[in-house]
Amino acid sequence: MPTPDETPIPTPDMPDETFFDRERWRLVGDDLKKVPPEREGYLQSIGLSPSTLTILLVVVLLSGIGGIIAITNLPPFLFTYNAERYVLQNDPRQIPSQWVGYHETQTLAVNVERVTCFCATSERFFVGADSQIVVFGHDGQQVGAVSLSEQPTAILFSENEKFLHNKLLVVFQDRVEIFTFGDADSANTENRMNATQQNVWQFDDGNRLYLTSIAISDDAAYIADAGKRMIFKCNQSGRITKQFGAAPPPTTLHQTSSQQTSYTASETAPPLFAGFAEVSPMFLSVTFSAKDNVVYVTNPGRCRVETFDADGTWKAELSWGDASSNFTGFCGTSNPVGLATLADGRVVTVERAINRVKVYETNGRIATVVASPNQLENFPTEKIEAAKQNLRRNAYPDSLTKPLYVSVVNDQVVLFDPIFQLVRVFQSNSTPNNPTVIIEEKPSDEIEEPTDKVEEPDRDVVN
Repeated sequence: MPTPDETPIPTPDMPDETFFDRERWRLVGDDLKKVPPEREGYLQSIGLSPSTLTILLVVVLLSGIGGIIAITNLPPFLFTYNAERYVLQNDPRQIPSQWVGYHETQTLAVNVERVTCFCATSERFFVGADSQIVVFGHDGQQVGAVSLSEQPTAILFSENEKFLHNKLLVVFQDRVEIFTFGDADSANTENRMNATQQNVWQFDDGNRLYLTSIAISDDAAYIADAGKRMIFKCNQSGRITKQFGAAPPPTTLHQTSSQQTSYTASETAPPLFAGFAEVSPMFLSVTFSAKDNVVYVTNPGRCRVETFDADGTWKAELSWGDASSNFTGFCGTSNPVGLATLADGRVVTVERAINRVKVYETNGRIATVVASPNQLENFPTEKIEAAKQNLRRNAYPDSLTKPLYVSVVNDQVVLFDPIFQLVRVFQSNSTPNNPTVIIEEKPSDEIEEPTDKVEEPDRDVVN
């Protein structure tokens, strides 16, 4: 075998492995010269020297000491947790007591099941259920009943001397039946409550009709139709003179003012009403304000109250409402569900699920609260059987689909609870607490904490 110095010059006839072995070793040697010396430790491998590491540890330690000193010298109120204020701002069931401007004066228990509508007048309570309307006096005693062919959806007793005076208007899904009573001035109760059907307003429109509510003015009746999502304006004979509230065609909503119609330079196109968005047909409610000559209609799918003039023109600037868990707005996806108007023009609203009854000014600002959820669940134990005494109304079956019914008599707000079959009368306090304060204009962290609760007078509980 030749020595290294005598390595023969490769020739084509030499074995390939002799040539490649020599070349491989040369290449490996060149690669080893390029490899840097191995660093010791992980910190050195990422470029941190011991001195740099020491400086970082000192900075972290000093920062921690400075943070502790700063925290110990800050004002203590920044770390105070006010549980009561948190509940008021985030729990829709809680309402500051100074905003409750009514107190309950009377509670009547009536034995009427499957109630679907309610109406109160200056002398009587009308409760509609199944195929009859049961009439009660203000003392809670039944004074009569009106037999019906099927279940009503709404009732209204007209005390208006100009429009169907002393007539009972009973609303069904597709018609309105008018009942007249006997001698209203008779001392005999039976004669006064002898009801006779006088007229029928039949609205023939296939299966689309679903009449749910009725209100009257001096010259017209306004009937809510949840089937077609509109309002009918009728005269005393039941003829429809106007229909309004229906949503315009989708293309119309996107048209410009010039495309809708022609206007002069000084005029602008009136705003378009987008239509009612009720989630359930039973929640479309209508009421009329004699003071302002306007019609209020619930728009529960949008958490609003829509305002129309007596001829059905939508008043965008007078419509109001927004979705909010705060008591100044409407909570949930289908509120408000009931409306009534006071003599001074203010609007009473009813919410379901979280039962709240409130009074709003005509501009949409909350004026006061009639009853909070906690009040509405505080039943007189004398009137509720033992099995129901400890039940909250909202936890009871059908409570979501059967909201409270509301009616106004003079300055009293009368509610009917169809779950527990109670008529509850609320009277305005003589000195309401801060009715003009506008909470919705305050940031949520500036809502005033509740003051001491106003003592309520004793309620009259009638057997």
